[in-house]
Amino acid sequence: MIKHIEIAPVFRRRFFLVMTLVGLVCVVYSWAVLSTVVRIEREAILTNQMELTRSITARIDSYLERNYQALQLMALGSSLSNSSASQASLQQYSLLSGAWDTLVLTDLQGTVISSDRPFVSDQHTVTSDTQVQSLLVQVQQGQSAYSDFFHSKLTGKPTIVFAVPVHDESGTGIRGALIGFLSWPQISSYLEGIERAQGAIIDSHNQVIAYHLPGNALNTSTFSIGDTISPVYMQSLRDNTQVSKTILSSQALFGKRGYLTALHETGYSNYRGNNWIIVFERPLQGIFGAGNIQIISATLIFMAVLFLLLPFLVFCRGALYRIQRRMGSKPANIRP
Repeated sequence: MIKHIEIAPVFRRRFFLVMTLVGLVCVVYSWAVLSTVVRIEREAILTNQMELTRSITARIDSYLERNYQALQLMALGSSLSNSSASQASLQQYSLLSGAWDTLVLTDLQGTVISSDRPFVSDQHTVTSDTQVQSLLVQVQQGQSAYSDFFHSKLTGKPTIVFAVPVHDESGTGIRGALIGFLSWPQISSYLEGIERAQGAIIDSHNQVIAYHLPGNALNTSTFSIGDTISPVYMQSLRDNTQVSKTILSSQALFGKRGYLTALHETGYSNYRGNNWIIVFERPLQGIFGAGNIQIISATLIFMAVLFLLLPFLVFCRGALYRIQRRMGSKPANIRP
C-alpha cells in the first residue's frame, strides 16, 4: 500500500516563512520611508528657518540704517544758537519716531545744549559714557559714527548710540553733535519673528545682547543679557557667514535638541554692522509635531501594506490546501 506524503506541515512552515519574510520587508520599507520623511522634513524646516533668519537680520539692519539716516537729515536743520527751538524739534521728532531713548544736541566737548528729556539736560554732559566720548572724537573730524551695544550710564538703559556732526551756518565748520540713544526693546522684539523659536543676538565679544524665549521657557530660563557664550559654541558660527544644522541638547545655546540657524549681520551703506550674529534655535518636539508625524505615517504605510497582502496570503493558503486534497491528503496529518 502506497503511503501518502505528509505535506500539510510543509505547507504550514512555508506559509509562516512567507509571512515572516513579508513582515521583514514591511519593517525595512517602513524604516526607509521614515528615514526619507525625516530627512525631507529636516531639510524643509532648516530652509524655512534660514529664510526667516535672513529676513529678520535684514529687518534689524534696515531699522538701524533708517534711524541713522534720519538722524543725519535732522542734523542738517539743527541749530546751536537757539536751544529752546532745538529742544522743541527734538521732542517732536522723538515723539513721532518712537525709536529713541533720548536725543541730545551737544557742543564738541559733549556739553548738553538741548535735549528731548529734561533729566539729560540736568546732567549738562553726555561724557559719562566712554562710548560717547569716542564718537565725539570722530564727529570733531567731520564723520558720523555709531557705537556697539552697551549699557548707558546717562539713560540707565541698554542701547547703541549714533552721533552726527552739526555744521555751522556756512556749512563748512563743525560746531557740535546730534546724538541719539536708540531704544533697545525694538531691536529685541525682532527676535519674536519665528514661531516657537528661541533667538539671540551675540556681539563681537561673544556676549548676548538680546534674546527671546517663547512661552513657558521664560519662567525656567536663567539666560540674561551680558552672558558670555562658550568659544566651542561660537567657533562654527564665527567660521561661517551662515549656519544651518540640527543640534543635540549638549550643543544648543538654550539647552534643547533642535534646529539651529545663524547669520552674520551685513549692514548697509551708513550702518555697516557691528559684527553681530543672529541665532535661532527651535526645539525638535515643538515643530509641526515632529516625530509624531513620521511615526504615524510609517505606521499607516505598514498597516496598508499588510492589509493589501493579507487577501493574497489567504488565497495562497487556500490554494495549497486544495492541492493537498487533490493529492489524497487532508488538512490534518494523515497516517498510512
